[in-house]
Amino acid sequence: MPKPLNTIEKKIEPQVVKDILTSQFTNSKTKVANEVITMMTELAKLVVTEAATRAVLQAKQDRKAANNNKVTLDHIEAVLPQFMMDLP
Repeated sequence: MPKPLNTIEKKIEPQVVKDILTSQFTNSKTKVANEVITMMTELAKLVVTEAATRAVLQAKQDRKAANNNKVTLDHIEAVLPQFMMDLP
């Protein structure tokens, strides 16, 4: 039986988020507040969890047609257009 989503450890390193945010800064004096990094890290976790959940649901639908037990890149690609449109 699958684990409930709230019991699955979802970890994205804050330093990775900070590096992504600061990678496009042109002014070396530009800083990112710790609260922003924390918020963006949580947002990234939510986005990844939602995309993965949708891919799993897509795989379950496909599994009915083909006896397959895997989530593949095809499942992720199938859900991405609607997922991107659902983001505010």
